[in-house]
Amino acid sequence: MDWGLIIGCGIGALILLAVLLKLCAKFIYLQLGLELLSAIGIVVSSFAMPEASNGELNWDWVIAQCICIFAFVVFLCAGIAFEKEYYVERRARATWDDDIVVTDTLKSKGGFWGTLGGGLVAAVVLPLLNYELFGNNAIALGVVGCIATLWAVIWIIRFAKLDFGKSGPKDYY
Repeated sequence: MDWGLIIGCGIGALILLAVLLKLCAKFIYLQLGLELLSAIGIVVSSFAMPEASNGELNWDWVIAQCICIFAFVVFLCAGIAFEKEYYVERRARATWDDDIVVTDTLKSKGGFWGTLGGGLVAAVVLPLLNYELFGNNAIALGVVGCIATLWAVIWIIRFAKLDFGKSGPKDYY
């Protein structure tokens, strides 16, 4: 196993995902389109998964489901990934003459790693729950994918109505 290649591909994938999330944060239709594609991927990989005759899971399909769930959650939270949260960090220290010196520092933190972590947790927990509760069947993940698809379609329609709907003064009287 070539660890240099694996680490290089991982770093490249993180950079590509960061660029894609930055674009999704600026262009809402790109974000909603990628959400819709990820949700369709969840549906397809869940309902098309063949049942094994010996009762073992087909890990290729499970990994595809995990990747699609991860992609949906990450693209859903794309706007959060690059927001900055500002907070004040306060430090107090005692000096030699029993005075207390308080120092306030303005700091910031982003949500990029939290977004990736949340997507990773959802990508692991949802399939684990599904296969623990329903055995070798991915019906529950298919239903989750259908709900996610419906979510993305509803938001695409809502934003399209806002952007392409009637504009101008309303006649309320």
